[in-house]
Amino acid sequence: MANPTLEEKLHAAREAAAHGLYSPAHEHDACGMGFVADIQGRKSHLVIQQAIQALENLSHRGACGCDPLTGDGAGITIQVPDKFLRRVCGERGIALPPAGRYAVGMLFLPRDEARAQRCVDIVERIVAEEGQTLLGWREVPVVPGECGPLARESLPRLRHVFVGAAAQVADQEAFERKLYVVRRRIEDTCMRAGLGGDNNFYVCSLSSRTLVYKGLLIAYQFARFFPDLGEADCESAIALVHSRFSTNTFPCWNRAHAPEPLHRAQRGDQHAARQRELDARASTAVPLRHVWQRHRETLAHHRRGRQRLGGLRQRAGTVDVHRAFVAARGDDDDPRGVAAPRDDERP
Repeated sequence: MANPTLEEKLHAAREAAAHGLYSPAHEHDACGMGFVADIQGRKSHLVIQQAIQALENLSHRGACGCDPLTGDGAGITIQVPDKFLRRVCGERGIALPPAGRYAVGMLFLPRDEARAQRCVDIVERIVAEEGQTLLGWREVPVVPGECGPLARESLPRLRHVFVGAAAQVADQEAFERKLYVVRRRIEDTCMRAGLGGDNNFYVCSLSSRTLVYKGLLIAYQFARFFPDLGEADCESAIALVHSRFSTNTFPCWNRAHAPEPLHRAQRGDQHAARQRELDARASTAVPLRHVWQRHRETLAHHRRGRQRLGGLRQRAGTVDVHRAFVAARGDDDDPRGVAAPRDDERP
């Protein structure tokens, strides 16, 4: 008898009764993720190769639709491959500053040339307004024949943008915070201009530390679609891969990979923005003295109500001895008492 295949073994395991720590009820379909790192922080092409191998081994965690060659998405996040980018930029006449003093962004631009140019103009304008230097652009080489027909129909223009840190930017942490502001302004401006949304302008990543490659691909198509990842000098010490299983959303290029992890500096900027929002709310809030004045007015209103009620009860002869004593004493602090009725309320 032939040895069972891996698929047959998995099917048999699912059908097996619960035993030990295994229970079929705990099985779920979801995205697949993997992480490869050199624990000594040494950059190498081997880390990227192993991450891509892990991604291909996660094909069963991804999904495809009616077009069996178009996946829900796959992607990789790596460190900025400085050696590789310095070489390809040098071939295009783009001079890069030292590592950490420049950022690279992976952008999806609309297929329409006029709309794509509007996005480019917005990016260049906002980078300049934020005091940073736009160093240049690079067309990201891709092999469209490696993705499915539906993915090719919506394939955006993929571009690298290079941004240099201004002289007044103190360090890489400050540069990351500035890049977060640049990115959010670009996204907001393009969205307001009707250039954002599914399969339109999208910022996959913009950082001096990490770079994202992603697409509407099946895991095994990924490395062949992006030739950059096969270059020997494309190196990283870490790599995060993701094979997407779209459950509650329609697949598109923008959603093909998990969002870029926020760096500590960017998270700190978000927290600072949230604190400024809370401070702004506090500055427009009603002052405490006004709240206390309103509270005193409410108490006075209730006191007058109790006084009128006491007068009515006296007329009806329903006030007991204790309450009559308290009313005569005028003790408003007694929870059971009522104030003495006004002269016009006396019988």
